[in-house]
Amino acid sequence: MLYRKKGTEDWHFLAHMDPGFIEDELEDILEDLERLPDDLL
Repeated sequence: MLYRKKGTEDWHFLAHMDPGFIEDELEDILEDLERLPDDLL
């Protein structure tokens, strides 16, 4: 599977065991959660 992260022009190949994909996505999710107001958490 090929994928490209939002805001980038680089394409990446996602293999079944590609830990970099999970790490990058997890970082994005954590950053989004930090932006939420405290009363939503």
